[in-house]
Amino acid sequence: MEAAQAPFGKVDAIAAQMKDPYIVSRVLTRREAVSSTSIEGAQSTLDELLSVEESGDEGARHEGRQVRNYAVALDGFIPKAAKGGYSVFTMDLIKDLHRAVMKDDPDYKDVPGDLRTRCLDRRKQRHRIF
Repeated sequence: MEAAQAPFGKVDAIAAQMKDPYIVSRVLTRREAVSSTSIEGAQSTLDELLSVEESGDEGARHEGRQVRNYAVALDGFIPKAAKGGYSVFTMDLIKDLHRAVMKDDPDYKDVPGDLRTRCLDRRKQRHRIF
C-alpha cells in the first residue's frame, strides 16, 4: 500500500498544478481500461479507445466499444468508491458494472449483468468472470 501511495502523491501534485486535472485521470483510467479488458480477451489500444470516444460507435470494432464502456463505467465508479469506501462493493454494483461493460459484446451469449447458472467449456470461450 505504501509503495502505491508515492506515485499517487506525484499524480495529485501534478494534477493540482493543472487547470483541468481531469486530463490526467482520463488518460489513467483509459490506460487501465485497455489493460484490464485485455485480460478478458478484448484487444484494443489507447489510440483506438480515444478514437471511439471522439467519433462514437460508427465503424468501431466491438472490442473498442467494450473498452470504452469499461472506461466510462470506471469514470462513474471511482468517485463513488472515493466517497463510500469499501461499502460501495455490493452485488448490485458488480452486476451494474458488468452490464455496462458487456452490453456491446456480440460474442457474449449470456445476459450482461446476470450471474451465469451454467458451466462453460473453457476451451471454446474466452475467460469470463460472469
